[in-house]
Amino acid sequence: MANFTSFLDILPDPNNKIGAGGESLSSGETGPGFESIKFTSEAPIMKSRTNSGRVVSRAIVGHQWKINLTYNPLTRAQFEPVNSFLMSRRGGLVPFFLSLPQYKLPQDPTFAGYSSAITVNLVAGNLIVGNSYIIQTVNSTNFASIGASASTAGLVFTATDHGANDGIVKASAGSTSIMIQGPGGSDGDPKVGDLFTITDPADANHTKAYMVTRVETASAFHTNLSPTPGATERVIHFTPGLQRAVSNNSTVNFHNPKIRVLLSSNVQEYSLDVNNLYSFSLNLEEAQS
Repeated sequence: MANFTSFLDILPDPNNKIGAGGESLSSGETGPGFESIKFTSEAPIMKSRTNSGRVVSRAIVGHQWKINLTYNPLTRAQFEPVNSFLMSRRGGLVPFFLSLPQYKLPQDPTFAGYSSAITVNLVAGNLIVGNSYIIQTVNSTNFASIGASASTAGLVFTATDHGANDGIVKASAGSTSIMIQGPGGSDGDPKVGDLFTITDPADANHTKAYMVTRVETASAFHTNLSPTPGATERVIHFTPGLQRAVSNNSTVNFHNPKIRVLLSSNVQEYSLDVNNLYSFSLNLEEAQS
């Protein structure tokens, strides 16, 4: 056994092995695979209808993913790695990460083999009409030079054309599309239904998971809204909208995106049958930082 510097914070499964000390191992005690997965998207809204029949709807609570995991009957050797991991979470007190097998790799096998960085591209000319952006700098200088305070708060503009030249910007929270760059034309594309997360070096608290709903490429894009994607660019649409503002050059993680979750209940229990096999299931809910 070797010393280690951190404990595993991903639910043990066949791809995420855990040692007796709680460390992550390339070979060790594997968590069991799942018998079934129920994946729920919850986005509460409020709807009202006028006397004339007009419907007004609005979001009232932030979006949340909910996951129900069930396991096949387990031997004690299979059961204890995941049970002890969950006991260390003290019910719903301590969050952890979940890697779902259906989202571990992108659906396009060519794109799944692309190993270089995929980043957000918010440079001038790549802003999407209708999205809001927060100005960080103006013409490569601090935006205070235009008479504003040194804080980005309140300096929000909406792109109205494809050639915005307002310096460096951040995509505002709520945006549902963004330009990404990295894979070339022969490297495949993200597919609708792929899951991804964003690693923003300026915001370590951005842990939300998003699902792709549309993908625009250099050969198929909306001419009235989207900038023309280059050979190494894509415009991706997703749900829900960005939960936090995103910086230029943030990394977009399509490979093994992990959802930050909590146990929905503070009660953890299992059943043991006459064959000494353990049965239990998990109800998890997304828990952003």
